[in-house]
Amino acid sequence: MGRQKEPWWSYVKSIIGQYPELQREMTSTDEMKNIQKYEAISNAINKISNIHPDDYQQRLKVIELVYFKKTHNIEGASMIIPCHLNTAGRWQGEFIRIVADELQLP
Repeated sequence: MGRQKEPWWSYVKSIIGQYPELQREMTSTDEMKNIQKYEAISNAINKISNIHPDDYQQRLKVIELVYFKKTHNIEGASMIIPCHLNTAGRWQGEFIRIVADELQLP
């Protein structure tokens, strides 16, 4: 049986999916809540780049395909990279946890 998800898991996934829209809004709004979401995702992208310099591009490609572009599910994204489905799932999970940490969720 898989690891039990944190209560905020779906919330953070939803925020990650909003990133392209949040990027566009940053040029036209100062709404604090959206700035916090945008910065949390941007910081997570930077952290992944620093933590995993050898494969960060593949890791972020999974996030881009599943959340930003919404063109693939995790299995489809793993085929594009290519990597094992479990690897893509671990990468996605790590990214979600970093965003949650940036949002200071429990």
